[in-house]
Amino acid sequence: ANWADKVRIWYPYKWSSPLHFVDIRDDVIEGGCHPPELMNDVERKECVFMYERDCVEDKCAVGAIVNYTNQVAMYYQQLEVEDVVEEEEYQG
Repeated sequence: ANWADKVRIWYPYKWSSPLHFVDIRDDVIEGGCHPPELMNDVERKECVFMYERDCVEDKCAVGAIVNYTNQVAMYYQQLEVEDVVEEEEYQG
């Protein structure tokens, strides 16, 4: 998104800069990554997104999605717990 690309350089949003992309760490892959038609089978297997390698400390677009999903899930789990407690108090 254009807006996100513009604001990520502003100081209040600098923290979000790594969350704007998914980058395969080809600097840690011998020979780097190239267009698929130029790679052999072994290179193709290494030049894929690996969460542990390519999203260190959850700092990538995929990590941001995982983080947000977990927050939403925890919110709804808390609502369910509160509903159960209220129901037990009402019946109690």
